Amino acid sequence: MQILNQSRGNLRRALLLLESSKAQYNPLREGQKVPEPEWETYLRETADLILRKQTADCLMQVRERLYEVISRCIPPALIFQELLRHLLESTPAQVKAEVVAVAAEREYGLTKGNKAIFHLEAFICAFMEILCRARGE
Repeated sequence: MQILNQSRGNLRRALLLLESSKAQYNPLREGQKVPEPEWETYLRETADLILRKQTADCLMQVRERLYEVISRCIPPALIFQELLRHLLESTPAQVKAEVVAVAAEREYGLTKGNKAIFHLEAFICAFMEILCRARGE
């Protein structure tokens, strides 16, 4: 039941949660806590990095982290959704609509089949610019 709740209606996420639970707890038992997948923790830390500083060096670090997650076969759309979810938690209310609009545009680009990293990076760049503008930097 925990996997159902934590998957938020996403079958792929549910399978990834089941896989991480199986890796941590073998055999699986009723009522065991479902661990947060390693890649999701990594993405949350990446979002924290983005929120802390908006520099070219930070962007290069984020790029390396995105490549790392992509190389682990995490779907780019899921990476995008998780990053956006974590970033929006700490985004000032006055710019959330602008961030969501940019995210929608970039996520649409993912569906066209181009290299995912380009769209992920473009979103991160746009997010950093919006955040700097909102903070008056």
